[in-house]
Amino acid sequence: MEKEIYSLGGPCGAGKDTIAKAIVDRFPGKIIRFPRITTRPPRVGEHNGVEYDFVSEDFFEEKKGFGKIVAIDSAGVAWYGIHLENLNHMILNGSPSKILIVGGICGIRLKEFVPDVKNIYITADIGELIQRLLYRGHRGDDFHKRLHWIHAQLAQEPKLFDVVIENHQDKLEETVCAVEKIMNFCPAAHV
Repeated sequence: MEKEIYSLGGPCGAGKDTIAKAIVDRFPGKIIRFPRITTRPPRVGEHNGVEYDFVSEDFFEEKKGFGKIVAIDSAGVAWYGIHLENLNHMILNGSPSKILIVGGICGIRLKEFVPDVKNIYITADIGELIQRLLYRGHRGDDFHKRLHWIHAQLAQEPKLFDVVIENHQDKLEETVCAVEKIMNFCPAAHV
């Protein structure tokens, strides 16, 4: 069976990780999350090799130089990318038929290497995004860098994706269901 690859993109605070976790938890054995590689430190509750592969900038630069990290994005505060060898291994050897990458603009850049990736953009009202950044504890220069980055993302990115879904405040379940529908998961298939 051929793998279906999906990428969730969107601005900081749009809910990409929350949506991905909900879908992977609902469909164990049918979809797996592929961790991107990043130079940022883990947030509380994140685990190396699950949400991301957390690496040093030196490691990232070395692998990038050998062409082993592709679909690179800076996200304004850290580097992100996709470890191509690991993705190819998962495509060829992994058991689930669907692979989910929480990838920002990385998913768009991944099309160069994996043309069939389906890119889904998750967005939210700017006021909600600001509240989510504040809730995460972003303040000062970090907050302003991320806010600047969000505005840049919202101005450019949605038109690059295959589909755009708005994650409204207090409507997470609706957003998750909309993404599941794109991934061809039937609501009755919840385990």
